[in-house]
Amino acid sequence: MSQRKPSEAAMVARASAVLAAATLAGLLTACTSQLDLAEPADTAPRTTTAQPAAPAVHDMPPPRDTRPMTAEERQRVMDELAAARERLETTGTVPARPQQSR
Repeated sequence: MSQRKPSEAAMVARASAVLAAATLAGLLTACTSQLDLAEPADTAPRTTTAQPAAPAVHDMPPPRDTRPMTAEERQRVMDELAAARERLETTGTVPARPQQSR
């Protein structure tokens, strides 16, 4: 008659636990494909073409959709910056940001 030693019984118990954990993990990963993991309906469809890792060397950026500033606009911006600089130099504090009208 063969009796198992306590160390053999512990090894069998550990092996059974590992096997059960591996089986459970396999079953759970198999079930994830059954879950509804779809994106929301208002999500834009994904592109199927792969994007390159870096842009091509000779690719030029698209033309700008804005026109360059006129001389009057540049002068107005420079005057505003100079006034802001003077205001900061005299008061030493930053004024509250004005609300932009749209």
